[in-house]
Amino acid sequence: MKKNHLPLFGVGPVYAIVIVLVTVLAVVLKSSLPSVMPSRTIQIIMKLIGFFMLVLAGCIWVMAAVVSKIDEHILKNELVTDGIYAWVRNPLYAAFLLGCTGILLIEGNLLLLPLPILYWAFLTVLMRHTEEKWLLARYGEPYRAYCRTVNRCIPWFPKRRGKVEKQKERCISVRRDRKTRAVMLLCGMLGCVCFGTGDWLMLFGDPASDAALSWLTEGVRTMAGWRLNLAMVLAFPGIVLYGIGLFGMENYIPREKPRRAYHYLNIFGMPPWIALHLFYVMILTLWTVSGDSALCVQLYDRLKWMIPLSMAVMLPVFVWWTVIQGVGSTVFPRGMACANVIVIYLLLKGISLCMPVSAFRMGFTNALMSESMMIWFGIALVWDLRRLS
Repeated sequence: MKKNHLPLFGVGPVYAIVIVLVTVLAVVLKSSLPSVMPSRTIQIIMKLIGFFMLVLAGCIWVMAAVVSKIDEHILKNELVTDGIYAWVRNPLYAAFLLGCTGILLIEGNLLLLPLPILYWAFLTVLMRHTEEKWLLARYGEPYRAYCRTVNRCIPWFPKRRGKVEKQKERCISVRRDRKTRAVMLLCGMLGCVCFGTGDWLMLFGDPASDAALSWLTEGVRTMAGWRLNLAMVLAFPGIVLYGIGLFGMENYIPREKPRRAYHYLNIFGMPPWIALHLFYVMILTLWTVSGDSALCVQLYDRLKWMIPLSMAVMLPVFVWWTVIQGVGSTVFPRGMACANVIVIYLLLKGISLCMPVSAFRMGFTNALMSESMMIWFGIALVWDLRRLS
């Protein structure tokens, strides 16, 4: 007899098997992976959050599978929008996502933290191309309205339906505020100039080095102190202007949910920029003052856990931008996703590797991220002025 309902298990087994397998491999092979462990206090916090997420995942799974009896509703072709389904559209999958994330947090290795972001991105792409299409074809506008008010995989308070209309208003404002968008992008480029100038000021002169850290050069050791002071001062207006540019990119995301995700990822991603900048300024200042490379290396080894942690917090916003641009959730053409910050950075990194060892190469390499961001803002600005005017 031919089925007249959606698949009972959907794509759940595929998603669950993949992320559980990756999580198990990460735990089993942890001894073979580089270990980047934070301080004891942060490890305890991570473990507590991990255990909480495991308990939350179990509760969500029980509420979806047992309390809501989703299998019975599927067999009856009924769209469920109450109970746990009023908080998240895919609670069973969200339970696996939270559970695997909890396990990785309990492990305490900072290098494993990008995996939950990949799990979430995988679920987003998988759902958009499978079950969401099936549900939309079967239920039409009721399911479309449900999607506007309830998150796909992160449990959260449902939005009031009155807010949904703001999305259409936002689409119109994308084309109205061209001057505002241009000013915000120019501020972002100016912020990159501040950060980049500081990066160039920090590394200059004779590139020779016999220290364990190659950027502890003779040129840096003998440079004037004002250069590092100026590099530190420029970081403060730089982060403000740079933030204006990054938040200005929200104007090119018409849909509310991806724009909101970009907004919050930006908020979390901003502090590590200035933290890393000041981290390197501090070590280079110690090098110029003391000339003791062993002491500088010791300080670096004590605080180097900041680097992978900062990268894990900084990069998701750029990965998210690439994803939403690639799926057409911005006003830019999908092909422009190839001109994202990460790709530009890799291209500039390849150029730097072809340069001869010199003070110019050191400055160029040290400012790669600022240079990449400036090009990214510039591409968006030029496209806006030419296409949306």
